[in-house]
Amino acid sequence: FPGLRNKYHKLRITFEHATTANAIRCVKEDGSGLTTCTITPQALILVREDLDSLTWRNHGRCMPIAKTKRDRDAVREFAFSGDFRGYAGDDTAAHPSKSKNVPFAEATSGCYWPHSAAAYVDIFYKHGALQNLPKFAAFNGPNAWGLKLPTKNETMHFVRSTNDIPTPSPIPGTDDVVVP
Repeated sequence: FPGLRNKYHKLRITFEHATTANAIRCVKEDGSGLTTCTITPQALILVREDLDSLTWRNHGRCMPIAKTKRDRDAVREFAFSGDFRGYAGDDTAAHPSKSKNVPFAEATSGCYWPHSAAAYVDIFYKHGALQNLPKFAAFNGPNAWGLKLPTKNETMHFVRSTNDIPTPSPIPGTDDVVVP
């Protein structure tokens, strides 16, 4: 990685879906400010062992797969810090249930998190980092890529009122569903 940065000084590099302490270290150590990372809700919530114990384990399988508690804690610390180089990248890929309900190693990668915005709010709230959520969720990414920033008319409001989990969605023309 350092060789790439040394050769291409102005290259924007993004670690998509960072899940390791090493990925976070690479982002932090690059003083150019041009190396960033996206972080999924899964990376803030899950560790690999969770995918062995949860009843919906295959539906939580995504790439890269959740790692260790040490890795998750490093990713959390970075996301919660408000550092401009980290931003939301939720990877809410919907896959047919039939491609998920197979042995774990064969299951299609990708999580369907239609509630990912709420998951980010919940985890930031639980860790006392709500003040940095707007930067992480709405400003850091557009800033990193020189895109238009959200306006005051483009806001989201969250109300803590339920723990309902969305129901599976039928896939038209098939006898299958997508499981959130």
